[in-house]
Amino acid sequence: ATKALGELRKRYVDADEEAVRAMVAKLRALYAATPYPVPSRDPGIDVAYHRNSSTYWGLTGIVKACLPEEPALDLLWDVYVAPRSYRGASRFIESLRGEQFRGAATVETLLTLRRKLLTEYTPEELNGAGEDPNLLDPIQGLIAFCGDEGFDIFQSFDWHSPRGIQTMGAIDKPEARQLLFDLYGETPNRYHAKRLNILSALCTHLDSTVASPSRALLREEIGAILTGDHSNRSIVLNDAAQIAGETRDPYFLPLLENLRRELSRGTMELDADHISGSQDLNRRGLENSLDKSIDRLEGIVAETSK
Repeated sequence: ATKALGELRKRYVDADEEAVRAMVAKLRALYAATPYPVPSRDPGIDVAYHRNSSTYWGLTGIVKACLPEEPALDLLWDVYVAPRSYRGASRFIESLRGEQFRGAATVETLLTLRRKLLTEYTPEELNGAGEDPNLLDPIQGLIAFCGDEGFDIFQSFDWHSPRGIQTMGAIDKPEARQLLFDLYGETPNRYHAKRLNILSALCTHLDSTVASPSRALLREEIGAILTGDHSNRSIVLNDAAQIAGETRDPYFLPLLENLRRELSRGTMELDADHISGSQDLNRRGLENSLDKSIDRLEGIVAETSK
């Protein structure tokens, strides 16, 4: 299938308008000839649903391989969004992941979908259609990567959700990193989860071999957590250990190793897990995070020393 799509892409890369119109017509007919994938209530294996779903994704792959941005958007909209199909908005959003959907037409289409979801659907209708209750984050995330225009629009949204913060971190622009710095400075210390999420987002495009404001902030803030008073902070400590590994910065290796030794000696007092009430569960989770981050950083040290 991958080879076939590659061949189709080659044939249609310079296709004229007539060839594109013919492909659109053929694809419309193929979509129409396949029952739209809606799961049955049968608790067993829903063969028809999975078969039809696979066919739709296959046709969507052809759309993405062969059609220019605007005709592809129009066709996918008519297939998934216009009929208010089961999981139609979600499937449409998932279809737009890829380099071919980064232009102004994609931005406008996604903004239209965003307005539609905010004004034409009730929460009950979204739930009944099998949609994710929060489709705004993935829509806004796609817009964010549509060039400068998309980035400017993304900034105008409320992007301070956990997913929005990670999206901002994935944007490789100095302006995006500055916005994360500003947000971190505005977030009170008591909001541990949000502050750690911001630090994690700053790891995405971090070059640990070069001095930078991001590296300095991560070393200061994560280092303070790893070497501070650990009592009653096992979840924060666990997140910090994971982020230390995400930085790919060997600076954290001795801090993690020291914490691992302290944990092994049994001298650390950890708070109970907020769900199970088990200190052992938190201890095992922290041990796992420390081991993974230590292994990762040791691998980086070994690689750079060759």
